[in-house]
Amino acid sequence: MTGRRVRMASLVVLVTLAAISVGQGIRNALLSSQDFQWSPTRAFIQQRDPYREYLNASPDIILSQVPNYLHGLYLALTPLGILDFGPAKLIWAVLNVGFATTAALALCRTARLSRFMSAMIIAIFLAATPTRIAIGNGQQTLLVLLAATIAFSASRPAIAGVSLCLSLVKYSFFPLSLWFLARRRYAVLIFAAIATGLAAIVFSIRTDVPLSLAFVEPFLVSRVGTSQGTADIMSVTDLVLGGIGSPVSYLAAISVLAVTAGLFWRDSRFRDPLFGFSVLGIISLIAFKHLDYDQAFLLPLAVIAFGYRARMRTRLVLGGGLVYFWFGAKILNSLGISLGGLVPTLIQFSILFGLLIVLKRSVSLPSLAGVGGQLTTESPSGSEPTGFE
Repeated sequence: MTGRRVRMASLVVLVTLAAISVGQGIRNALLSSQDFQWSPTRAFIQQRDPYREYLNASPDIILSQVPNYLHGLYLALTPLGILDFGPAKLIWAVLNVGFATTAALALCRTARLSRFMSAMIIAIFLAATPTRIAIGNGQQTLLVLLAATIAFSASRPAIAGVSLCLSLVKYSFFPLSLWFLARRRYAVLIFAAIATGLAAIVFSIRTDVPLSLAFVEPFLVSRVGTSQGTADIMSVTDLVLGGIGSPVSYLAAISVLAVTAGLFWRDSRFRDPLFGFSVLGIISLIAFKHLDYDQAFLLPLAVIAFGYRARMRTRLVLGGGLVYFWFGAKILNSLGISLGGLVPTLIQFSILFGLLIVLKRSVSLPSLAGVGGQLTTESPSGSEPTGFE
């Protein structure tokens, strides 16, 4: 077979696997959507406080739809909360497929990847275990991923700020906001803060909850409603100490965030939105509690690993990490190998941390005209990707 035929055959195989994976995800969503924030949104529509409902063990908060998100999510999901659960979870599953596809396409287009490479990355992402689980569980991860992609891409502060606000409803990804601080895009942060505050005010008025209490309720729920993560220092700390949510684990998370962000703060490549998005996505995953579906935030890293010219050894390392988290962990689970517990969590934390080190030491980006300015380094053959402008 010629090289072109091999490439096309590979793409057909990946697209087929993606279709099967997406189909399974939608099927699982119709059977469960256990994490879809429908019942908390329903409570909000009915002028009840979903956070208090959960803390009081109300049966109206169904399945594992723990309302540990910021208030803006429940405003955004209001159109779905009006519907019955059956049609709402079908629509949400289809939207999640759209969120995943749009985010992947946007990142590939901003990197000016070829159509073939873009199709490969999109197919791999749709076939990945985190994407399928996010769709099947009705998770909010893919919405947050798309919102973050828009925030990093938009040139208008208002659009970027509102998108950043939506991405931070899952507040364990708040390290993403550090890129805007580093690039001195203060207007974006101001718009995000205003949008977050307005959402809390609307929530407070609608549910008749004092604003001061409304601001802290998501964190009160988080203390009792979150489980151990898969590759983060908070989970490692909790497993060592034998509990969940200890103050020491939060101190460990802040320490890891400070150290890892400090590694890149003055790095000229950090000025590039794609590089910054990739770095801060990984930092979020290793610092704060996240489950396997949140590893969809390795998508920007996939664009860098597969889309830019790099040494083969670097590509193998980055690609190997992606393959493990997107496919390998599921295979190990299918073989009966448990990835829970201290040692597997510590190993997975170390793998993600290792990917950060590879980004720091071995990746040079092409000429990128991002929001923060022009970067001139090695260019890949055939194109020069630009930033998210």
